[in-house]
Amino acid sequence: MKIIDCNCCIGYGVVNHQIVNHENFVLTEKVKEAKDAKELIEFMDFCSIEKAVVYHQTMIDVDPLYGNKKLVNEVAQHVDRLIPSWTILPSLTDDTFQVEGTLDAMKRHNIKMLRAFPTVNRYFLNRITMGDLLQEISERKIPLFLSPMYGYEYIYDVLTDFPDLNIIIYNYGPWSPDRYLFPLLKHYRNVHFEIGDYQTDGGLERMVGKFGSERILFGSNFPVNSFGGPLGVLISSQLDINQKENIAYRNIERILEEVIL
Repeated sequence: MKIIDCNCCIGYGVVNHQIVNHENFVLTEKVKEAKDAKELIEFMDFCSIEKAVVYHQTMIDVDPLYGNKKLVNEVAQHVDRLIPSWTILPSLTDDTFQVEGTLDAMKRHNIKMLRAFPTVNRYFLNRITMGDLLQEISERKIPLFLSPMYGYEYIYDVLTDFPDLNIIIYNYGPWSPDRYLFPLLKHYRNVHFEIGDYQTDGGLERMVGKFGSERILFGSNFPVNSFGGPLGVLISSQLDINQKENIAYRNIERILEEVIL
């Protein structure tokens, strides 16, 4: 079965990697990271993963603009395997993230997916702070990766402002997020869910039974997880082959095809 991993990170971070913090409980574990694109592809090949959507650790640890540029350089020789995603900042305080310039740069480098780290980068992801950019990416169907590591409230808030925003939720920790997640899947048609941390027994079948398989995406959340765990959950699930293939690759391909740059 064809596999596209929708969520991988390139670059070394800390040795003891923080897994989850959104419930006032910090869990850390040692993880194996990919220092560059070549090493990530070696990991992917070992697990028969055809392509991956990637971001760079320096977007978080150093500076978003620096990380965006570094990622472009990393994937330049591997465009057949790696799909780059950038991070964003408010244009009001960071001139290099003015809406028109950001969209032009995305088109130039074929960037079809974005990420936001509002807690780490110290801003609110809402209409007041960056409504101009959020409106554009909503209209252009550009997916925005959001992690509830520091809480789900901001995700609920930004969807209240922009209900058509195309969101991919990831990095939510080892406990079931269903009570936070299911209301979002029910009320917002463009909320998607990456299964990397979702290793609850029977959870995937339950979710598909309630909401279908069209908004669930295979992703490892590497290096927080190894590739094997999420692959095992998907392959061993009781879903039919059509549902598995939707999650494995069809949904992310459709999302990318619908983006307007």
